[in-house]
Amino acid sequence: MIGNESVIMNAVDLSSLGIIFSSKPLVVGGLAMEYYGIRKRGKDIDFIVSNDDYETLAGKYPDNRKDKWGDLFVSFDHYELLRSIFRFDYNFFSERAIEYEKCKVISIEKLFFMKVLAFDNQPEIEKHVKDYKLM
Repeated sequence: MIGNESVIMNAVDLSSLGIIFSSKPLVVGGLAMEYYGIRKRGKDIDFIVSNDDYETLAGKYPDNRKDKWGDLFVSFDHYELLRSIFRFDYNFFSERAIEYEKCKVISIEKLFFMKVLAFDNQPEIEKHVKDYKLM
């Protein structure tokens, strides 16, 4: 299933981060949901990045580092760049991703898997159940 490329091209501009990524960041979350025509995204844009890219970002923006249930990420402007989600990393989630010039988009199958994993996330479970039903 291929989604709407213009959604990605209009939303993603990581040049403000001031780094060169060793691997293309992987779009996940709400922007991926919008890409596939499932629902509109929220205010932030979520990516999974390689461990090397996470280390570069964490070194450049040490005050922006965060830890959500053991998954490390850097938050910058309206971007969240995660090293992993539910301890699954870039290599796992980027399998079968759709590749564009500056980023990749998670496959619909991996996005679905991610939403099912999120059922255990009590504070946000309602949002994930709604996404699951939409998918």
